[in-house]
Amino acid sequence: MFRQHIQKMVDRMGGGVAGVLMDFDGITVQSYVREGHAGQKPDLQTIAMEVTHLVSQLRRSAEGMDLGTIAELTIRTEKLTVIFHCLNDKYFLACALLPSGNVARRVTWRGLNGTPHSGGALGPPRMPKRSSSPSSLSCTART
Repeated sequence: MFRQHIQKMVDRMGGGVAGVLMDFDGITVQSYVREGHAGQKPDLQTIAMEVTHLVSQLRRSAEGMDLGTIAELTIRTEKLTVIFHCLNDKYFLACALLPSGNVARRVTWRGLNGTPHSGGALGPPRMPKRSSSPSSLSCTART
């Protein structure tokens, strides 16, 4: 159900190679790897699972310091950039891009309640209303 939306998002992002919808327990709901990138190590699901605990701790710390809810976290390495976008209290979307990828490209995420909120380097996302399960998700990239 979500794979086609994740695929559309990854394919439209410059340099996008993979995407995963995951819960904060590290369980993958759905994922997509662009053709030609399957089997590369480390894979996005493993990265997302390893970072899940860190993102959860950062979220609790930010809320404890009255900074508000963390909406997005970007990790950039020599080989890969991974953008983690928190959809609600239970789920996040991670997208992996090559170093040559267009991280500054504006992405509009349609949250679990269908409310659009912007992400990426051009502006802070507006968080969707809290939901307990991922009932719908659509993502579009815009330049």
